[in-house]
Amino acid sequence: MKKRNHQRKLNNIWKYVFLLAVLVLSFTQLGWMYSDDTVLVPVRVEKGETLWHIATVAADGDTDVRNVVNSILKANHLAHNDDIYPGQVLQVPVGSHRVSLLETTFTTVK
Repeated sequence: MKKRNHQRKLNNIWKYVFLLAVLVLSFTQLGWMYSDDTVLVPVRVEKGETLWHIATVAADGDTDVRNVVNSILKANHLAHNDDIYPGQVLQVPVGSHRVSLLETTFTTVK
């Protein structure tokens, strides 16, 4: 009877170890699956440019421009009521496939 209980406890321990290993593996795989290809592109603000205009160019067809505006604000530690001004350099988070579009549309800093 003692041997059977001992074997049952070992089986339960192995089940928990296996379950833990599966959970750890799945979380790491999720991290790899949803890896972000976002690049920060330094854009120099020119006279007449607005945050909304910059975000509109940075956004692709599947992205809400408001989310891009928020991302720019966050990347540059700005509040919603902060002004941007000519000569200011903003770090614009953009998908790697949109970098060249930003570089041709705006003055970028290398």
